Amino acid sequence: MTGNTIRIRKNPEMNTQTDPMLPSPVLKTTVENKSVWKRFLTRFFYGCIMITAFIVILKLGPAYISLLVFALTIGCLNEITKIAHAKYSLCEITWYKWLHWYFILLSLYYFVGEVLLNHFEEVMREIEVVRDLSSYHRFISYSLYCTGLMLFVLTLHKSQYRLQFSLFAWTHLTILFLVTQGSIAIHTLLDGVYWLIYPACMVICNDIMAYMFGVVFGKTPLIRLSPKKTWEGFVGGFVATMLFGLLLSKVLYNFPNIICPSELTPDFGIRVSTCEPSYVFNKQSYEVFPLISDVSSLFGVPITHIRFRPIYLHGMVFAMFASLVAPFGGFFCSGLKRAFGLKDFGDLIPGHGGIIDRFDCHIFNQLFVFVYYQSFIKSSSPSTLLRLIDHLAPDSQVRFYEVLRQSLQERQLLV
Repeated sequence: MTGNTIRIRKNPEMNTQTDPMLPSPVLKTTVENKSVWKRFLTRFFYGCIMITAFIVILKLGPAYISLLVFALTIGCLNEITKIAHAKYSLCEITWYKWLHWYFILLSLYYFVGEVLLNHFEEVMREIEVVRDLSSYHRFISYSLYCTGLMLFVLTLHKSQYRLQFSLFAWTHLTILFLVTQGSIAIHTLLDGVYWLIYPACMVICNDIMAYMFGVVFGKTPLIRLSPKKTWEGFVGGFVATMLFGLLLSKVLYNFPNIICPSELTPDFGIRVSTCEPSYVFNKQSYEVFPLISDVSSLFGVPITHIRFRPIYLHGMVFAMFASLVAPFGGFFCSGLKRAFGLKDFGDLIPGHGGIIDRFDCHIFNQLFVFVYYQSFIKSSSPSTLLRLIDHLAPDSQVRFYEVLRQSLQERQLLV
């Protein structure tokens, strides 16, 4: 009718034509799925290459493994240094780069020297120059550190105090988290490649299995710092790592070149020594709890002692830490990347990112292995004791001999 406006109400259920320029939901989902599987295949392919290379280096012996650890440490240092330089590239800070690498190289000199002296002091002291350096190694290191500290103070600028001290702290945190970890890894593997290989395999297994369980079953987010991490992947990785850890610990103790410590050769090479396996790799007898003994007696099979290799128990501890605590090293690095607006620390390894992206979980793990090994597993060797006695004054050495002889006679170990 005239003067009336006719409005047509559209049925919401009526199919409407979509914009042909916009991707359909089905197409978008298909593209996302293809992208996920492409990333997975890329990670899998280069992961297999890294594992193969690792096995080859393992066959070459502890010297090459130490070089690998050293190279990875330098690579991580380079990546973490680039972050600071990129963040503050517009600021002209006199001598910062030189001082940064000065402290890095000084820390490498100190820690590597400590490792070599701890394991090969007797051989190294046979060379006059090395003997002099080793006698005053710590004093030389501290003197060089004081020199660097004075140079840093002399280069301070009034307008850049806060920035310079922030970078100074950055350098020392880099030393704490990377140089210290690398030296600890070398220190541990010289006591036996097992103490580096086994924990590293636990972290690698947990990383792979958590990723696979997350891709297949992941639905529940685990932590905000890493949106792609899920509870399903976390739990699946834990179970798989515990099972793999038990299996691997049953295999590795059969290889002497893995469980024996390293020694320095006359031409200053490093090789695996010939040794009797440590007590942790041999079966030991342990008394069971009285409750277990009483219950077993009720069924006519009294159990008073059990025999097993202690390495099984230690291996389960390493596997548990690698799957429950070590991932927080990855979360820590994820938070660091987000603080600087980074997706990855680098692009050296396709599908994985940089070196730190691949080895972030090892940051906490290797330090734990070192502390646990020193606290619960390692026993003092006669060579270590003799080295300490050699540093005593002559009258103290005589007094030590008399006390030791009296103790052995009282226990009827010496006639």
